[in-house]
Amino acid sequence: MVDFFSSLKDSTSRDPSSANEREIRAIYDETEIIVYQAFNDEIADWALNNGRFGGPYKFSRMTWIKPSFFWMMHRSGWATKPGQQRILAISIKRTFFDSLVNRGILTSNYNDDDIKWKESFANNDTRIQWDPERDVAGIKLKNVRAIQIGVSGASLIKMHEQAICSIQDITQYAIDTRSRLLDTEIGVTLMPNERLYSIFC
Repeated sequence: MVDFFSSLKDSTSRDPSSANEREIRAIYDETEIIVYQAFNDEIADWALNNGRFGGPYKFSRMTWIKPSFFWMMHRSGWATKPGQQRILAISIKRTFFDSLVNRGILTSNYNDDDIKWKESFANNDTRIQWDPERDVAGIKLKNVRAIQIGVSGASLIKMHEQAICSIQDITQYAIDTRSRLLDTEIGVTLMPNERLYSIFC
């Protein structure tokens, strides 16, 4: 079982830099990989109590999963934005994650003039988007992009019914870590140890 809190390590680096523009970096083991999502209290509590999503969760929408902790912190404002005040670390099967990456359609390739491509885009329930990676201050990192994957339809149902291994609430960790990073007197902070991830390994 891959565990978020067990991955934390002492680090003075606040820059999740990458050698190449598009690289997936994540917490993972031989069979599982952690992705992040942010929700309101109602959805988060239901998921944590049941070990899966349901109840107030809406399966009719596309949901976006992110393996980058820093990008999730930027997106949620370190658990301060309305509706994103609870951060969940969701462990899913690597085989499922890899299948999403392999079959997902790049949103950056969208072509409004290509009818055939538009139909293919509309009929695919998985999207791939590469967004500028961020540092702890939310500043874009030059030439570094983080992947986020949009999942809907049959793939979303499959993820929740077959691919989720565990769900951890890391909200308090996010809040405490942001406070520590804002304290210039603290030189060492525990950070997630995200490693280069290859779907071919």
